[in-house]
Amino acid sequence: MRHPAVRGVPSVATNNLFEFDLTGWGWIHLIMGEVITLAGFALFQGAT
Repeated sequence: MRHPAVRGVPSVATNNLFEFDLTGWGWIHLIMGEVITLAGFALFQGAT
């Protein structure tokens, strides 16, 4: 039996930890990317 760190995250994570499907996870990343992009534009425009 190997150490859990060697086996990876699925060996130590419970099944109910990942309740998002891939579509929901993609939307979250898309929205966060847009927010970060807008923040970057605001920084370069001096609107902080």
